[in-house]
Amino acid sequence: LGAEKKLKALKYVLEKTPNLRLAVVGKGPQMEELEDYFKGTKTVFTGLLQGEELSQAFASADVFAMPSDSETLGFVVLES
Repeated sequence: LGAEKKLKALKYVLEKTPNLRLAVVGKGPQMEELEDYFKGTKTVFTGLLQGEELSQAFASADVFAMPSDSETLGFVVLES
């Protein structure tokens, strides 16, 4: 989880959509900052998931969002 992922942009959507919940899967240098930024919203940070846990997280989502505009390889898109 880093600044290049542009996850902070999702807070606006959360604030405008009361029934929306956000699960952030992964870890990175901005994780603690993001946890503070999203306090008070319906956001859960799972940390790093692998294997069956990762598959279950992606399968349980209604929407997959990747707000980054600079991800060049996009493994997360292939995994989802």
